[in-house]
Amino acid sequence: MQRANKLEWTEGYKYRTSKTFWVFTNIRPFYEVQIGRITLTVEGLLIIDRGYSWDGPSGPTIDTKNFMVGGIVHDALYEILRCPTKLLDRKCDIVRGSEAVHAATHEQVREEADKMLLDLVRADGMSEFRSNYVYKGVRVGGESSAEKPRKVYVAP
Repeated sequence: MQRANKLEWTEGYKYRTSKTFWVFTNIRPFYEVQIGRITLTVEGLLIIDRGYSWDGPSGPTIDTKNFMVGGIVHDALYEILRCPTKLLDRKCDIVRGSEAVHAATHEQVREEADKMLLDLVRADGMSEFRSNYVYKGVRVGGESSAEKPRKVYVAP
């Protein structure tokens, strides 16, 4: 039987996309970024391909419909930020309205991902109280999730 030598996985996933999802972001990488089923184009288009798995909204919260889009986009952007080669570190701009940050730092991109989460959950009908709680939670507790690559398990 032919097969790969090893199976590799990470823990913590419970949802999988059944259709490709896309959204425009304010993050403009200097070159297209692709990690697994996630692509971020130079125009800021974030494409999450069919079959992408994620663990839903994190923290002390429940997975409601008004949290799912914000949650998957935030998880995908954080996955890019966790990349060991720091793909976006000073290799992207952030364009929000008439304001722009050139050669954005890792922390500036993380902050933009957190703001996008806030914008998306509010657009999907989350209350101001809960959305502010969510935003403050990722600002305070999200740094390590954007920094550390997940542990990879190997078998056999």
